[in-house]
Amino acid sequence: MRSSSRRRSARTSRTRWSSSSRCSSPRPPSWSSAWRCTCSSSSTPRSRSAARPLPCRCATAWRTLTTNKPLLLLSLGAVLFLTGITAFSTLGSYIAIYVQQDAAYIAWNTLAQTLALFVVGPLIPTVVRTIGKRVGYIVFGLFSLLGAAVLAFAPLGAQPWLGLVAFFLIGIGLNGVNTLMWALEADTVEYGEWKTGNRTEGTTYAVFSFTRKMGQALGGFVGGFALTFAGFSAALASSGDSQEPGVSENIQLYAGGLIGAFTLLSLAVMFFYPLTEEKFREISAEITARRAAPTPR
Repeated sequence: MRSSSRRRSARTSRTRWSSSSRCSSPRPPSWSSAWRCTCSSSSTPRSRSAARPLPCRCATAWRTLTTNKPLLLLSLGAVLFLTGITAFSTLGSYIAIYVQQDAAYIAWNTLAQTLALFVVGPLIPTVVRTIGKRVGYIVFGLFSLLGAAVLAFAPLGAQPWLGLVAFFLIGIGLNGVNTLMWALEADTVEYGEWKTGNRTEGTTYAVFSFTRKMGQALGGFVGGFALTFAGFSAALASSGDSQEPGVSENIQLYAGGLIGAFTLLSLAVMFFYPLTEEKFREISAEITARRAAPTPR
């Protein structure tokens, strides 16, 4: 009797679950089905559209991205800038060993570049508040250009400490631009919502991150190609012999030239970046007004 009553009780509870739940599953929810099913089992009456999240439409996300001109320009600028920075990083140890002629400068150059972060970090809020993110991007990029000029043309063989100056200046540009890139990326999300009415934060972040990875990958290739083009011989390096005459000068010139050229191209792209601080404030105010407006039933 007790076993039959328990079976009837279990069937009754399953029946109640099936009738009260909006999901089609005839069994109580598991952790996996809870994630797959977004239905509501509350007794409070709600409309079907309110109970379900809006579906993600690839066409809508694609339209939002392709009409987002600030995002496209920012992504192109990021690819160019990171290509130059990564190429420079690829050649960094070769600069210390063959141009400054002391492997200890690998650590010293890295330290100089890292110290620039502690200079730039506290300045970012002031830069954004006074001259804006776009102009700040360009100003920090000019520091990279100055560092590239020192790296390419200073007598690093005779005065290797000048390499520390070059790495420090490049570090100011690198850290400043990298920080402001992400602030500008957040602004492009607002622009996309203002332009199309759809907010695609995740897609925008994914696209921008992908373009940054592209720049890093291209920079590694460009740096390796420049090293080969400079006449560097891996066989001579592994055997401990000296490189051919002129190789160290070529490495120095190509390292400074690559980061200078790609930084200049990146700044040229950002010169046409349309989302100024004033425009962004207007967009933000309009988005806030749209959200506060009552939605028609």
